[in-house]
Amino acid sequence: MGIYSGRMNASSGYDSVRHVFKVFCRALDLMGDEQEAELDRYYRMRDDLELTVVSQDGQRVTASWIHVVDLCESLDELKIELSSMDPRDA
Repeated sequence: MGIYSGRMNASSGYDSVRHVFKVFCRALDLMGDEQEAELDRYYRMRDDLELTVVSQDGQRVTASWIHVVDLCESLDELKIELSSMDPRDA
């Protein structure tokens, strides 16, 4: 199983879901049960998006999960992280 990360080129539709990733950012400032509840809410919201990643050559990347780190104001600094399982590891 591998974890990959890199710069994200957000499509125009990202603005409509950006609030989901901001929930994660706000949770980082919380502690204890309050943080756990907010993270649970984030993971549910994120998974409901059914995100996909497409490589630069147009191929869909198979991923177990996709996490967008949106700690900034500028979309130019967005980072993406995904977990991908190699079929040989299944």
